[in-house]
Amino acid sequence: NKELVNSNCCRQLDRSSPYINKLPDALKGGAENFIRDFSSKQRNSSSMKHADFLQLMEHKYVSSLAQPGEPVGVLAAQSVGEPATQMT
Repeated sequence: NKELVNSNCCRQLDRSSPYINKLPDALKGGAENFIRDFSSKQRNSSSMKHADFLQLMEHKYVSSLAQPGEPVGVLAAQSVGEPATQMT
């Protein structure tokens, strides 16, 4: 499963902006706090290591970003509905 996630995310990283190459500080801090809190509550060591979890968070963050020119949100909905209103 880890190999599948890495292969999918590597394709996302290839298409991402070269300026975005790491997690934002707030997201990284939140992930580290989650790891610390989770590991203090669990007696057994988890199957996912600290570095693997941070790498997964980085992949998920990069894959969630919108690419330049990709329609998102209200602007996308407005541009889809606009041509229909001008046909009268």
